[in-house]
Amino acid sequence: MCRTIEEQHELRQLPPWPASENQLPCLEHICNLGTIDVMDHITKIKAIKTTSAIWDYSPGDNANCVLDGHLDVITMICTLSIKLQSSGQQIQYFESLQIECGIAKPLKLILRNNMQWGSVFKMLERTSLLQAVCRPLANTKQAINLFVVQADQLYGPIKMQQVDGHVTKKIPWTDFALNNVDWGQVKDAKAILADANQVLHYFSAEKQLTLWHVLPTIENLLTAWEDKLEQAIYALYHAAICDGLAKIIKYYTWFDLKLVYILALCELYGLFNLI
Repeated sequence: MCRTIEEQHELRQLPPWPASENQLPCLEHICNLGTIDVMDHITKIKAIKTTSAIWDYSPGDNANCVLDGHLDVITMICTLSIKLQSSGQQIQYFESLQIECGIAKPLKLILRNNMQWGSVFKMLERTSLLQAVCRPLANTKQAINLFVVQADQLYGPIKMQQVDGHVTKKIPWTDFALNNVDWGQVKDAKAILADANQVLHYFSAEKQLTLWHVLPTIENLLTAWEDKLEQAIYALYHAAICDGLAKIIKYYTWFDLKLVYILALCELYGLFNLI
């Protein structure tokens, strides 16, 4: 691609664009950097990199709270998904609860990929789908909450922490029950991630031209997050969104120095034929 751009610059008598300098930044990486700055406010999911950290995670600990004392619902769902699906017996019981809640074909909770925020979006999307489907069909029953409420009696606590042979702390399943406020945060986080996730789809194609997407797509992401700043329901995430916007704008301003993006748009719409 870089060689093609260099040739087009020469053909159109534009300023030199040496292909050897590899001047095209990874646009997917830029979007990911902006998302990281947003999500650093909303979740501490990066802290559960090891198996031990996952099983020791307790949502109620003050150190695990985010946004001035709110539960970290993303890490809650991530660790719950792993713990729930660690046993075939638990998976079978969870599926039976979904059927009880009116879901004819039980769904599996999605595990996130450590390297991609898109997988976190899919995890939240699946969890929200479970909650949305269950509520109208089963008198506000939710399969996830039904499971965690009954799991302690069926399987015992998730983990018992011991010191010198004495139990010092129990992590019960009920700590992972989500109330209406928590579900609201899940919905908000999913909506913020959805904006970035939509952008990433444009830059992941392997057999289609995507360079012309850069300017309009990045502008769409900026507009989507700026719109959320004006909405009262996202007031809790104001600082998070501002940090994400600042990171995207930092790279967006660099595009002014790269005529290749304008060139790609002109080639797409045949504007050079009008000159």
